[in-house]
Amino acid sequence: MFLSKGRFGIKLVPLGKISWDMQDFAVEILQQAFRKKVMLFKSQPLPPAAFDKVRNQYSSVKLMEYLRSFKTYKEKIVGIVNEDLFKPDEPFVFSDFDLIREVTVISLWRFEQISSFFDCDTSLLMERIKKEFINKTARIHGFKECENPRCVMAETKTIGDLDNKTDAFCKFCRDIN
Repeated sequence: MFLSKGRFGIKLVPLGKISWDMQDFAVEILQQAFRKKVMLFKSQPLPPAAFDKVRNQYSSVKLMEYLRSFKTYKEKIVGIVNEDLFKPDEPFVFSDFDLIREVTVISLWRFEQISSFFDCDTSLLMERIKKEFINKTARIHGFKECENPRCVMAETKTIGDLDNKTDAFCKFCRDIN
């Protein structure tokens, strides 16, 4: 899909309980999409300071601060978690990113909850997760949000937005990046 500029890899950091199958799937997605070495880091415990007891959710901002501690040089950091995430001004987020610090955190929680509730098949769940991984990892590579609703870089506010887009970069995003 996208030939990466630069030689530095991606470090995938599972937080909490993430299945081996999901970790392998994430590594495969990232290697195929970005053509970079993906280093799978040992699963880390969720930092208690990131949990908001009132909201019963994890702060994506605090998780990204924690993930930054795993950065050793110029690699990009991709965190994966199976907990509900929020940002201070939003009730929930599927994921979050920090372009300056080159770190992102992606939650499986809402994808799995929605899939269970609506009895979605596994292939649809995996396709949704793939799109979110590509989008947020591209964001920490400097890609901008795209206005083309079919582009993987289109904004995702709902599952419908996610289902509407493809897992590919549109021509404009490929050419500009």
